[in-house]
Amino acid sequence: MDRLEELRLDNNIITKITGLETLVNIKWLDLSFNLIEKVEGLDCLTKMTDLSLYSNRIVELSGLDNLHELNVLSVGSNKLQSLEESIRYLCSLKNNLQVLRIDDNVFQKNQDKDYKKYAISRLDRLQYIDYQLIEASVRIKAKEDHKDEINEAGVEGEKGKDGDESGAIDQELVEAKIESTRNIFERVMSASESYKCVKELPSF
Repeated sequence: MDRLEELRLDNNIITKITGLETLVNIKWLDLSFNLIEKVEGLDCLTKMTDLSLYSNRIVELSGLDNLHELNVLSVGSNKLQSLEESIRYLCSLKNNLQVLRIDDNVFQKNQDKDYKKYAISRLDRLQYIDYQLIEASVRIKAKEDHKDEINEAGVEGEKGKDGDESGAIDQELVEAKIESTRNIFERVMSASESYKCVKELPSF
């Protein structure tokens, strides 16, 4: 079983993804038409390239972080509540996602936004969405229509990165038992009367 590369489990009454931990060579997995509510139990399937979760009961995307080879993903006909959260999660993954099916979800009924254009604008590697080839002109238009959201997402990403780096530095200081030295340069300099003048110099 550990050599298995393809597994078809569609049209069952599966409610939870479990028991697949030893199938480390799986590349193609079909879990469509089941009763799955949460994406989980896939962390060890790092070679998987094609995953179908079509027609389940999934409310939000998760559990795909270790699938670095993932190329095809079908999560259409589920109960995904938020388009923005779903696409944000997919953007955060380090994979090679080129084919996505995400139609027929709850978010389509909750908002007027064109979900295809939004997904195309954020997922740069995407080549097909809901079985349709993404033309270059469509991608350009999608990015233009959602440029403000793209820019905002970029700013938030940089803030998050800065926050992570800052947190890591703080932890290192705590472990070294010298956390009191955090921002010591700024504190010492700010006590100087000439600090304000020095700070405003272009080269500082």
